[in-house]
Amino acid sequence: MNCKIPPKWRANLEEVKNDDAAVRNIGTGLVAEMCRKILAAGIHHLHFYTMNLAQATRMVLEELDLTPSEQRPLKQALPWRQSLGLGRREEDVRPIFWKNRNKSYVTRTQDWDEFPNGRWGDSRSPAFGELDAYGIGLKGTNDQNRKLWGEPRSIRDIADIFVKYLENSIECLPWSEAPITSEADIIKADLISLNKRGLLTINSQPAVDGVRSSDPVYGWGPTNGYVYQKAYLELLVSPNLMDELIQRIEKDSDLTYYAVLKTGDLKTNAPGDGPNAVTWGVFPGKEIVQPTIVETISFLAWKDEAFRLGMDWAHCHSSLSRSRYLIENMMETWYLVNIGMFLILVRISMILNSITVHNDFHQTHELFSLFNGLQVGEMDKLFDFSLSNGNAETNGVIGGVHSDLANDAKPNGIENTPLSNGSH
Repeated sequence: MNCKIPPKWRANLEEVKNDDAAVRNIGTGLVAEMCRKILAAGIHHLHFYTMNLAQATRMVLEELDLTPSEQRPLKQALPWRQSLGLGRREEDVRPIFWKNRNKSYVTRTQDWDEFPNGRWGDSRSPAFGELDAYGIGLKGTNDQNRKLWGEPRSIRDIADIFVKYLENSIECLPWSEAPITSEADIIKADLISLNKRGLLTINSQPAVDGVRSSDPVYGWGPTNGYVYQKAYLELLVSPNLMDELIQRIEKDSDLTYYAVLKTGDLKTNAPGDGPNAVTWGVFPGKEIVQPTIVETISFLAWKDEAFRLGMDWAHCHSSLSRSRYLIENMMETWYLVNIGMFLILVRISMILNSITVHNDFHQTHELFSLFNGLQVGEMDKLFDFSLSNGNAETNGVIGGVHSDLANDAKPNGIENTPLSNGSH
């Protein structure tokens, strides 16, 4: 390879060059010494080519005290993938909204001087400045995305795309860059039921009550700890369902909601602007760690990105196609809803963007009962071009709502309210 071998290395290896084990042992010390000099010089990344001989690299890492141990566990220290950027080494809190878009979150917040370096700062700080749209768009070409998600012509077609994602038939959605994880298995049937009724879920987590930190599905952080989660759900909701949904939420004192239109109009019953922890861990000899939160200022930033992703999806289609008008109309008129259990926090956006968090972390499926009997009406009807004029008007496909309480138990004592078009 024409590499220059340092004279010191040649001298150390010459006498043992015919003894493979000795070469490896001496070489381990030489390479470790070089790595220490690299790290001391301010270069903070080491890249090893193992050449299918991982043991040699493992020996070097052991020499450098970089292998997993009780103090440095193999498992990810936090329940989200930590950035390798030098300025983010101390980051230990993130909004849950970017759970499925790690790269976008890191890109959009890399210049913020308080958030998210370490403890969550005051959201009124100048550090929480405006975010540009760099790095938030869809991956892939328009042709690739049309091949992946098809040419939806009705709400049913779009719902089927979300169901396929939940069933692992497709690997991503515009709002989720990676396949759904095993964490969702315990609530997957509930998620599929919601999507089949036109309530389109884009982010979720089940309630977790004191699982060991070593658990292969829900665990994170150091060993011998316990981790907790509030149930959380984020979904797109037809505007004609929102009034009834809010009424149901406000009958439960454990629920908080935020609702914001694509234009930025915000509705909420949250007691303040402070963060609401939706994930936390308790570990021996450490203070309680709260790495994932729901919070107003970051939700509003995510709202912009969420709607932008939906519009990008629409623009994968021809400007004259039914699919484009259908998706654009949804982005202009539907709510983005986040729901979680533990004290429930709902944020709604008009899309409207909406979030709900259930604040009782002992409840795993209770959050889904909030939607009993709710369904988008006329899901199979083709989108009507004549009623789509760019002014967020609705038609029977997008705005229609069916609350089938005649066939389901009436939740929370809510009565049927007939509408003029015959749906209810």
